[in-house]
Amino acid sequence: MNAKPFSIQAPPLSKSSKLSRVMTTKNELNPGDIAKEKEFLKINDMLEKLGVTRTQFWRMRKAGDVPPPVIKNPQMWLASKVTEFYENRASKQQSS
Repeated sequence: MNAKPFSIQAPPLSKSSKLSRVMTTKNELNPGDIAKEKEFLKINDMLEKLGVTRTQFWRMRKAGDVPPPVIKNPQMWLASKVTEFYENRASKQQSS
């Protein structure tokens, strides 16, 4: 009896699929960033880190005081990118 090896082929990803967005996001990041830190922050983590309420957070986001999420649904931020965003803002304010 000739048995063929079992293999599964994944369906092609559409541009709107969640996995596609995650893969695109990871490809846009530097490989060193991903290797250094893979910690993602959810909305509750961001609230805790910034010390604000959910309403204050969304107002800050609308005003551009919060970086855009790396993953859109559910919204998640890469911890290293959040830290980098606020360090850059602080250095710009000090130089002004």
